[in-house]
Amino acid sequence: MCVRDCARNLGAALDDLREQGRSVTAVFIDADGLALPAVLPAVQAARDRHVTAYVVSDLVRPMHSNRLLFQLFESPVVRVRAKPPNGAVRRAKRVFDIAGASAALLVLAVPMAAIALAVKLSSPGPVLYRQRRIGLRGREFQFLKFRSMVVGDHHDVHREYVQALIAGDVAACDQGDGQEQVAELKMADDARVTRVGRFIRRYSLDELPQFWNVLRGDMSLVGPRPPLPYEVEAYNEWHRQRLACLPGVSGLWQVGGRSRVSFDQMVFMDLFYQLNQSPVLDAIICLRTVPAVINGRGAG
Repeated sequence: MCVRDCARNLGAALDDLREQGRSVTAVFIDADGLALPAVLPAVQAARDRHVTAYVVSDLVRPMHSNRLLFQLFESPVVRVRAKPPNGAVRRAKRVFDIAGASAALLVLAVPMAAIALAVKLSSPGPVLYRQRRIGLRGREFQFLKFRSMVVGDHHDVHREYVQALIAGDVAACDQGDGQEQVAELKMADDARVTRVGRFIRRYSLDELPQFWNVLRGDMSLVGPRPPLPYEVEAYNEWHRQRLACLPGVSGLWQVGGRSRVSFDQMVFMDLFYQLNQSPVLDAIICLRTVPAVINGRGAG
């Protein structure tokens, strides 16, 4: 079933029930049983008719809290906000970002100095890596990381990998163990990565300078990861919806699956976060980021 048909059919069914005088207060949408691009239009069809939408999927596990519904569906269930985030929510999010990033830079000043020294001594080149990324509504900004690779222009290998990943070519992106194909969002065994770089990437320590991007307003503490320009060139229409949200240092897929999710699953999780974003949800994701980073799973 195509994306538009799913939303149209759900909307028509809800309209028919209303005409019959049968009140519908909630719908449950099985995201694992639909094509992912069809889920959010179906949610919007319910929203437009003032019907509460619940999404059932293992992909929403980091946002799951209702134990009763979990026992009923044997899968995480999340209630979607009735309305999109308003100006007050966005202002509260910005205050949370400034406070959180300032505190992180203060607390992590000494570890960041040690990482900078290790990067400088491990290989020739600058300590910080500056890169063009695409942010809110397609605006470019300068993205900061601790340098984890040897100096040089090595984008062709990564460009080809990303294009295959976005296209869903699992075989070309297989980083499994010979028994299970895993198309990860980050390249494993990347020859460009230095010895120190491999360690700081595993525990996401290379990402710490991005708290400065948060203070500048280019990023948020929580949101979609900012893509490279050549990634955006490979996007299809529904992927581009993730550019409607300020990019983040962490996000739903980082705490849910780290990089061991497909590209479409990552996009779905980013878009689902956009529907439900709030300072409280941001705080929950930030708290869950810490054990995910310490575990180091999927952060190649």
